Amino acid sequence: MDKQQKIAIIVLPLLAIAVLAGAMLWNRQDAAPAQSAYVDGTYEGVGEGFYGDIKVEVTISGGEIANIELVDHNETPGLGDTAALQIIDNVVEAQSTDVDVVTGATASSNGTIEAINNALAQASGGGGFPDGTHEGSATGFGGDLKVSVVVSGGKITEINIVEINETPNLGDTAAEEVAAAIIEAQNFNVDVVTGATMSSEALIAAVKNALGLGDTEEASAPVEEPSITVDIASLADGVYTGSAEGFKSTIKLNVTVEGGKITKIDVVEMDETPGLGDKGIEATIANVIAAQDLNVDTATGATVSNKAAIEAIVAALEGTPASLTTEEDAKEEDTAKDDKKEETVAEQPSTPAPSTPAPSTPAPSTPAPSTPAPSTPAPSTPAPSEPAAPAGAGFKDGDYTGSGKGFGSTINVTVTIKGGNIADIKWTHPEYPDEGMQPSTFTQLVNKYKSKQAPLNKSVDSVSGATDTSHGFIDAANQALNKAK
Repeated sequence: MDKQQKIAIIVLPLLAIAVLAGAMLWNRQDAAPAQSAYVDGTYEGVGEGFYGDIKVEVTISGGEIANIELVDHNETPGLGDTAALQIIDNVVEAQSTDVDVVTGATASSNGTIEAINNALAQASGGGGFPDGTHEGSATGFGGDLKVSVVVSGGKITEINIVEINETPNLGDTAAEEVAAAIIEAQNFNVDVVTGATMSSEALIAAVKNALGLGDTEEASAPVEEPSITVDIASLADGVYTGSAEGFKSTIKLNVTVEGGKITKIDVVEMDETPGLGDKGIEATIANVIAAQDLNVDTATGATVSNKAAIEAIVAALEGTPASLTTEEDAKEEDTAKDDKKEETVAEQPSTPAPSTPAPSTPAPSTPAPSTPAPSTPAPSTPAPSEPAAPAGAGFKDGDYTGSGKGFGSTINVTVTIKGGNIADIKWTHPEYPDEGMQPSTFTQLVNKYKSKQAPLNKSVDSVSGATDTSHGFIDAANQALNKAK
């Protein structure tokens, strides 16, 4: 046996063993199940739709998305809810949330996708977040809130607040508490801090944005939502009352319609955030009256309050109106009637009582009968009486100016005095370039000045829902009238 044969005898068995071992290993690997991205179970997720939260339950079975249940929503019947169900079907079919949104219901579609992503992040078993440092932002109570989120091994390990403009020792503290809660829970179903809801929600939104689960640049683009169709011109005259739930309270409004137009919107009940929600409602009301349309831009930073104001107006106009004659109008009408009676009495000529001459007893002699000439009293012609000047009149004729601090800007007024009375009041406001922009507030105040013919007390005469604007106007008008005394 030569040397080559000996080598072959040794090497061939070794090769056979190697081939057999490789085959066994290949079979084991082929038989081993692929590791799933998701852990079996049912997970709840929340996203922001057009009219509030959209909640879903995602069921994972065998590592795959087996079912998605639409648990709760406030989307438009027949549009937003239909879009949400369509998105759910598409995600289950594709086993991915990378699906097209439904045309005409972008916000509802994105909110449903966000809710599903939120649930899938929890189902990932800690492996759903991409490793690295991610930056995101959202709008809080005081402005932009920016975060840096650190992910290691699929888990959120740090949330650093890069920029914050929230209230010191309240909003900023709340943001830090919510960040710590997210890290502990490894999901976004955490409690917000009472008294700092907007700051808390902004922190959650910023972290979602950083991880690609919240609003992206594309999602934040203008959405195509159904327009509100109310034929204002066909509405009967009257006062319509409606309400809706705002950010912190029920918002109740009285909407006055005259001649096919909304002439006034009064806030009957409201307790939104001072300086934010209440200002947003005031601006929304002004825009609706100016545009005579309910599809108007709303104030940034008070989205919920603004939408609630629109919903309250819609609810009002869908109801039955009350008569335009209010209790105050009735009192003014009665007063006017009384004044008219007084003027009528004053203008009637006075008729003296007829004088009856005493009978004359003739002397015994019979003189020729004397026939006394009938005495006809000269008619008294009263001096023409002019109507009494309204209460508070007596100002010096001329034009007088004044200014006051209104909602965000200075209001300038010019008061015209004629015959000692307030004849007219003109105003300028940089945010409302013409009088048609704010008839609900300024027109009412001008009429109040003309009827009272006296300075107004801003604590009792301000227009409901436009307090700051009313006070600024009143301050300016009173300043002008002080010059006219």
